[in-house]
Amino acid sequence: MKIISWNLLYRRGAAAADVAKLIEQEKPDLLLLQEAVTGINKLPGIVGGSFYTLPWKGKTYALGAWLARGEMQTDSLELPFSKVPG
Repeated sequence: MKIISWNLLYRRGAAAADVAKLIEQEKPDLLLLQEAVTGINKLPGIVGGSFYTLPWKGKTYALGAWLARGEMQTDSLELPFSKVPG
């Protein structure tokens, strides 16, 4: 199984067409996406597969996952965090 993880907003950001190009070149089974913006939901229309996003409260981006074949069953687990650095 080939898995790729990509932070889409790193530097300039990546659009659905950029992600589709990576999928066509690398042919992953699973693609995990951090900081996915609204337009990324066009991905299945470009390359097929199934796509899932989990929006973050108060943010303009979400976590995303694209699967080449089959359907995804997802569940999220909210982890504790601190707003204090260090």
